[in-house]
Amino acid sequence: MRVLLLTPQRFVRRFLAANELTKIGGDVPPVGLLVLAAALDPRHQVTVLDGNVRTRSPRELRQHIEKADLVGINCTSAAIALNAELTLRFIKGIRPDLPVVMGGHHPTGQYAGWLARGADYVIPNEAERTFPELVEAIEERTDPAAIPGLIFYRDGAAVRTPARPLLACLDESPAPRWDLVDLSDYNLFYGPRGATGVVEESRGCNGKCSFCMASKMWSYTHRHKSVSRVLEELAELKRLGVTKLQFAGDGFGSPPAYYIELFQEMVRRDLRFSWSAFMRTDAVLERPELAEWAARSGCCMVAVGYESPDPALIDAWKKSEKIPTPIEKYDQVYKTLDRAGIFVAGFYISGHPGEDPARVSANLDLHSRWCDITLINELRVIKGTPDYHAYKKAGRISKSTFYHDPRIVFLEEGRAAADAARNKFNGWMLTRYPFRMFSGKATRRAFFRHMYGFLIRESLRTTLAAVKDFLLMSFSKAPSAEIQGAVINKYLTEAFIGGLVRRSGLAAPRGPLSGLRPVIDQAEGHDH
Repeated sequence: MRVLLLTPQRFVRRFLAANELTKIGGDVPPVGLLVLAAALDPRHQVTVLDGNVRTRSPRELRQHIEKADLVGINCTSAAIALNAELTLRFIKGIRPDLPVVMGGHHPTGQYAGWLARGADYVIPNEAERTFPELVEAIEERTDPAAIPGLIFYRDGAAVRTPARPLLACLDESPAPRWDLVDLSDYNLFYGPRGATGVVEESRGCNGKCSFCMASKMWSYTHRHKSVSRVLEELAELKRLGVTKLQFAGDGFGSPPAYYIELFQEMVRRDLRFSWSAFMRTDAVLERPELAEWAARSGCCMVAVGYESPDPALIDAWKKSEKIPTPIEKYDQVYKTLDRAGIFVAGFYISGHPGEDPARVSANLDLHSRWCDITLINELRVIKGTPDYHAYKKAGRISKSTFYHDPRIVFLEEGRAAADAARNKFNGWMLTRYPFRMFSGKATRRAFFRHMYGFLIRESLRTTLAAVKDFLLMSFSKAPSAEIQGAVINKYLTEAFIGGLVRRSGLAAPRGPLSGLRPVIDQAEGHDH
């Protein structure tokens, strides 16, 4: 079979929005798709198209779609759900009967919504074993109901097969098919431009943060590949000429002994790269030498989930249950990483109903002492998380959770705090952060120079429609649901999608372009 694997194509470009700003640090290859490609029988022909780094014309996309026997789309979050849906509807407008499989964090929680939008199958959670079995079933025309870990559309209903156990050992996951992408397309901000890779050294997190899908996605487990397996992947990337990489594990740093051993072996075997990762605060406190060995092996940047200096919010999110770092120790975490020369990006969550708008400025001032840049996110209510179920039961969710754009809060009660945080950050972008392009450690100067350069380039490439959406999201006082609908629904029309299909060379679409098909889901109601 000819299998086409995609990340969402960027049919709609936002101006200074989440699905664009995630690119500030740079781009890395879609390792999940490359692992799925490696899991397939070698007789299948696989093509990977990454919309994150290469914009393809509708005509070029249609050429790939016409050749495919099956398409898989990876969607990581609500921030890219609009482009993922447009990609899906574009495919169905060209070939209505072409099977489309959705996977990733977003479809895991929003499976019925994707089936309603035209997807034929959803693979929740892990896909290394389910996807190859589904490909074989489609090729042989056998019933997919016998495949564990699959959700599919049949006779107006979502059919969910028994859950498939997670891999007991991550070493069983195949090594990525690096031959399917051009590694020179990817680049991270640190160091001279060079081929860039990614290594999934672990999967999941044993934390129980109520807002987080990463833990729920992997059933609150934290599994690691063996150090020897990770070193094999690193050696292969070095052979391919990679000089920069990102470690993809959500719980990076824990347990510290594992990572110290990995870093020491990287140094001993001369497998040094310029690299970035997440970093757990408790790991740095438990073994401060972790930061030193990380830097020696090439670490340039880590992202740390401080979230808030407010103990009440930390407790409300249940963050302290599995990651018991006292807030008063956050300063020590930063100093340890800073001494090693590592750039620290600190996450801050705003928009929680319990957040006092009058305290936001002081909280951000304190938070800024723990990092080189504060990255502010609105509290996202993600379907499948404990927060989602609690807020839904209480009737507090203000808009669809299927889509998300920044500046649009999920909870109206948190809007004042979120606005205060964004205004404070915007002030820093004008008065504080520009000076960091010229002062401090090398990694900090590099990041801020790259960031402002990126913002200038994105501004020059933006469209009038994107600017209008930005102004609406930034300044409208309308309810969240109304704003979200206004910046989403104008693209989910037969006119817009039909225009994309006609630009591909077809005189007219061959299938329906908009609207929802009915999906009966016995599990729970879904945002359609």
